[in-house]
This record gives sequence, C-alpha cells and structure tokens, in this order.
Amino acid sequence: PLAYANVARLVPVAIAFSLINIGNGLLHIVAAIRLKHRVPGVISAPFLLAAAVWLLYAALRVSEIHQRRAGLALGPKRHGIKWPTLKV
Repeated sequence: PLAYANVARLVPVAIAFSLINIGNGLLHIVAAIRLKHRVPGVISAPFLLAAAVWLLYAALRVSEIHQRRAGLALGPKRHGIKWPTLKV
C-alpha cells in the first residue's frame, strides 16, 4: 500500500532494489553468452530486466514529483522555460 501512495522514503529502496536486479539479470545473460550454454535463470532474466527497469523508471519519476513539490527540481518547469513543441 505504501508503494502505491508515492511515499518518498521508499524511493531509495526501490532504486537500490532495481539496480541489484538489473545487475542480476545482466549477469545471467552474460554468463549464458560467455559459457555458450543455458545457465539457470537465463530464461527469466529478460523478464527480470524489464521489471527492474520499469521499477527504476517509476522510482525516479516519483522522486522527481516529490522534488517538484518541494521546489527542489532543476528543470525547465522550475525556471519557467517553455520548450518549443513540434506540430505535425
């Protein structure tokens, strides 16, 4: 329930967890390529990578939202800069 409430104190935990799982998924894939045969966990590694990258993206997005609310974000919205948009 706290994860769905965008609690700021869970952001570092989510970032650390996602980085650990990204490394784990990459190690399984690299081990399979290097050893030239299937190693345990190589079939589920792409799914683990996808979930870990999504978790990292979501955690960074929540972190940016909390920084903007606190007035700490350094970006175009903080300084009132309007970026040009392309109309197709």
